[in-house]
Amino acid sequence: MPTIRIPTMLDSTTLLGFVQQLRAVFEEKEDVTIDFSDLVYAFPIGILIFGRNVRRFASLRRARNFETIVSGHNKADRAVIGYLNHVGFFSFILLAGHPELGAAKGSGRYIPIRRVARPEQFVRGSSAESYAEAVKEAEGLAGLLVGGVPETWEAYQAFVYCFKEILRNVFEHSNAGAAFVVGQRWQNGSVEVAVMDEGRGIRASLAESFPLVSDDEAVRHAVLPGVSRTTKSRQNLHDNSGFGLFVLSEMGRCYGEFTLGSNTAMLTIARDKPLEMQETYHRGTYVGLKMTQFPHNFSSLLDDIIESGERDAAIAGMRAKASASSRDIPF
Repeated sequence: MPTIRIPTMLDSTTLLGFVQQLRAVFEEKEDVTIDFSDLVYAFPIGILIFGRNVRRFASLRRARNFETIVSGHNKADRAVIGYLNHVGFFSFILLAGHPELGAAKGSGRYIPIRRVARPEQFVRGSSAESYAEAVKEAEGLAGLLVGGVPETWEAYQAFVYCFKEILRNVFEHSNAGAAFVVGQRWQNGSVEVAVMDEGRGIRASLAESFPLVSDDEAVRHAVLPGVSRTTKSRQNLHDNSGFGLFVLSEMGRCYGEFTLGSNTAMLTIARDKPLEMQETYHRGTYVGLKMTQFPHNFSSLLDDIIESGERDAAIAGMRAKASASSRDIPF
């Protein structure tokens, strides 16, 4: 009976090797075991993308009447297993007998796995209502993560903006019916958030305006200022200007780390490091942002980033300007 061992760490860098093992045994008619015994650490982005791939693997095998068994997940003395159980990971991978998604409400230290359904306003194409729905979700998520302490006001502003822009991107461009969100504030004060969808991916979205030939090219293109599927379209129902991912990537560059993955390509932008591209495997798109520090004045930082992006876009001949919604900190 084939056994695939979960690596010691769930994050974006360990996904590819694991998925390659899943694909190698997918056609096995014997039971396949996925063993969590070696797992030590689980980070937000890893929780979502590993969970999604395990769930899809097990679901597709079940459709062929093949069994997938999970082991090493019921040892209560292992902190990482208790954590994953609490945030809804084992329910997320469709394992019976574990707390359902939404059972944990979250706190000032974490956001459990949460499914955010695409609001009807995005389907109808109502710009003002769509924006209001994204802001409402973002405020709730950011409030959970920073706990409402006065000293965290700048962090709260930053994460409301981040969640708003990521959710808008998912619902405007991916064609996905929902996004999945998880977040963690660690004891050292750093904060990590991750958002994932199972939509059409960045390359297919940007193809409406740009003739991109690979996922690698599409992911690199997506973080440039002024780049959006609506860049060359007259049908821009949601006031999209292509600055959201650019701003988030610059926040990662200045204060921690930004990760963007779609289909077979993943980009990482981190403070004091060159841009890094890696191969990955995820049908859809995921975004991760880790912040080890926070701006003293987020409004001023946002203005500086957008002004820099508009200059870069002009040099590239795009003549792009950030929309009012991309400039807005919704308070």
